[in-house]
Amino acid sequence: MDINLETQLLDLERHFWKGDTEFYHQNLADDSLMVFAMPIGVLTKDEVIRSIALGPRWNEVHFSDVHLLRLSDRIVTLIYRARAARLGDETAYEASASSIYVNAGGAWKLAFHQQTPDDDSN
Repeated sequence: MDINLETQLLDLERHFWKGDTEFYHQNLADDSLMVFAMPIGVLTKDEVIRSIALGPRWNEVHFSDVHLLRLSDRIVTLIYRARAARLGDETAYEASASSIYVNAGGAWKLAFHQQTPDDDSN
């Protein structure tokens, strides 16, 4: 396993959970998609950025059960469990997640992200 790449991608993931719209503009692939439980569903890059601007961000997130799957020199999948919380919210959000990154011009861009929340998670 490439520990340096895993560390780099986990840092990007942390910023996606906690970051602002500028981070999303810079680090999402132009044709990226994100998949969330209903009623959200599938979002394009522009839809994701609009939703980030409207809602509160996670103030903490922790990852466990991390797996890195290298599909090619330019494409990797990061699979993990996430536990996240927002300020003032006593209930943590827990989910299984996967992200596909593509290396474009030497920089890793998020092309696809999917979350499956635990049944008892909000």
